[in-house]
Amino acid sequence: MMKKPVRSRAFAPANASLIFQTYPGKIPSERGSLGVGFTIDRGVIAEAALIDRSIDRSIDTSIDTSTAPSSPFESTIHVAGQAWEFPTVRSVLDQLNAPPVALRIEADFPFGCGFGMSGASALAVAFAVNDLCDLDYTAFELAQIAHMAEVFSSTGLGDVGGQFNGGLMVKTKPGYPLRVERLPIPTSPLYIRIFGPIETKSVIDSPERLEEINRAGGIAMQDIQDSPGINLDRLIKIACDFAASSGLMQSDKVRQVVKDVEARGGQATMIMLGEAVVSTIPFPGCKSIRISAEGVRML
Repeated sequence: MMKKPVRSRAFAPANASLIFQTYPGKIPSERGSLGVGFTIDRGVIAEAALIDRSIDRSIDTSIDTSTAPSSPFESTIHVAGQAWEFPTVRSVLDQLNAPPVALRIEADFPFGCGFGMSGASALAVAFAVNDLCDLDYTAFELAQIAHMAEVFSSTGLGDVGGQFNGGLMVKTKPGYPLRVERLPIPTSPLYIRIFGPIETKSVIDSPERLEEINRAGGIAMQDIQDSPGINLDRLIKIACDFAASSGLMQSDKVRQVVKDVEARGGQATMIMLGEAVVSTIPFPGCKSIRISAEGVRML
């Protein structure tokens, strides 16, 4: 009989969306978004340990449970060492019907800036808790749970599909938020700069804004289909046109970077949804990233 782990750790990659359009669903698991995005070789690591306050507060003493609630029946969540309520992750735990756990989440990118940190947290937590508690969910079921948690909490509609699969992807099938197609485009290092967050809820819960976004998203997706042999530069140009025509590119800082990059022969666009830029060439204040083909995994 295999010995039960005292802790479990899982990794889910960051996901950067370039183009999106939303669609409704009869049930939350069917609501999502179409569009184009890619995963990065950095993201979120979630570590889970069982809470047993009657014995030693936590099987894994490396996870601080000193701020654990007085009830032994409530899980604790720490992000970068700080206690968070984190409704998206709470939703995952509720759907899993897991016993009380202590969660420690470390994210490589700030939340709310377009890198899918809420979705990555939900997905990594689902995998870590499933492993720790022997819950026997399939990988697909865990991804569905993470996606529904994002929908319930209005923190995203499409990141989990990308983070489950990994790579440079396009989604074209409404009603199947975890189904993606890999884009056969050679990739090279990209360059990013983050200026600040954008509240996802204020966008995806606004029918007026979504109407404008979905119109622009449909045009962008058609442009991609009409571009045989599309390369990364052309893809980012289409994404930039989408960001402008959708009304999402409102940041003067983002617009200035895009203008400067284009003047130097590169292509740049806004990352969805954040006050952040991705470029094909370096620019002042940027950091280099690489597209990764690997999705969520246990560590």
